[in-house]
Order: sequence, then structure tokens, then C-alpha cells
Amino acid sequence: MHIAFLSRSQYPNSIGGGEVRYHDVKNSLIKQNFQISHLNINETKSYFTRFIYFPIKILIDFMRNRYDIIEMNTEVAYLYPLCVVYSIIRKTKIVILWHEYFGKRMFNLNVAILYKTIAYVFEFIMAKHGKYHLCVSEYTANRLKQHFWKNDTKQIEKINLQIMS
Repeated sequence: MHIAFLSRSQYPNSIGGGEVRYHDVKNSLIKQNFQISHLNINETKSYFTRFIYFPIKILIDFMRNRYDIIEMNTEVAYLYPLCVVYSIIRKTKIVILWHEYFGKRMFNLNVAILYKTIAYVFEFIMAKHGKYHLCVSEYTANRLKQHFWKNDTKQIEKINLQIMS
């Protein structure tokens, strides 16, 4: 089985909880004979790199490789449409990794309004459309349940099963 991880940064170039998680999960899966690819964009403030170069790089990789699962971090939410098209063509599962759900708090961030609006829309689409969600905390899972899946017991059961400890 071939798994692709899409994220904004990678250990050891960047050290944080998410980067260490990817490193540990990748090593564990490699020991179990999974094939792993980590497609990441280095931390950059360049909109060209983030929104043009990186999606083209991912598209080329998607054309060359066949993935069974794509796990994408919500930090790269702008790649979700590309992943959805790939998953339809290749019958691949997309797992959305939630470190945080911002919702309307997104507009309190100190970044350009266009960026905030795009991020807010993609976050909403991912939460409503995505089938497989993985939350790194109970707090994040509860916020997603509260805002999106109040009456959807199947979605709530699914998210409860997929919370990381």
C-alpha cells in the first residue's frame, strides 16, 4: 500500500508536534512494509511557491504515482480540490488531518483577507465533504462535531473512532 502525506513542513527541517507525528507515523508504517511519500512545501511566505509551484509539483507527482491513501493536513487545504479529482480518478481515500478547526476565528488571524477567506471556505468544504477525518485532540473533534455534525450520528461515530491519543 502506498500512502502520500501532504503537509506544509517536514521533520527535521521544522520541529513541532505535527512534524514529529509525521516522522513517527512514517517510520512505523515503513517498518510494516508500507510505501510512504511525504509531499511537503517548505515554510514560505511566497504566494507563488505556495499556490502555484507546489500544486503543480503535486499534480506532476500524482500523474507519476499511484497512491492508495492521501493524508492531507488542513494547513494545505487549498490542495483539497486537486486531491478530490485524483481520488475520483484513482479511487483513492483522502484522510483529512485536523490539528485545529478555526471556523470564523480564521478572520482574527494576522494575514491577508483574501487568504483568510480562501482558507475559511476550504476548511468548510473539507469538513462537510470529507469522509475520513483524523483529529489530533478531543477539543478539535468536539469543535468539528459542534459546527458540522450535530445531527449526523454516523459522522460523529466515525470521528470518535479516529481521534488520536
